[in-house]
Amino acid sequence: MESHIKEGKENLNFNEWGNYGSRKQNNKLDRIVKQIKSNEMPLSSYTLIHKKAILTTTHKKEVLHWINKIEDSISLQN
Repeated sequence: MESHIKEGKENLNFNEWGNYGSRKQNNKLDRIVKQIKSNEMPLSSYTLIHKKAILTTTHKKEVLHWINKIEDSISLQN
């Protein structure tokens, strides 16, 4: 599990979000959308232990809505 966390932070670390350029931010958000829509995230190995991390359809819609708002604000900055 620790290796998954380390690998995840190497790929996307929200503590570093402000240091990402707008293109990188959009790419990261697009990858999140794809993974949510394809049910790749959260990892089944993670939700096996952490049942509350399972995303319901409502949760997915809320996250996707949040991402759309963030993408809109990034577009306005450019």
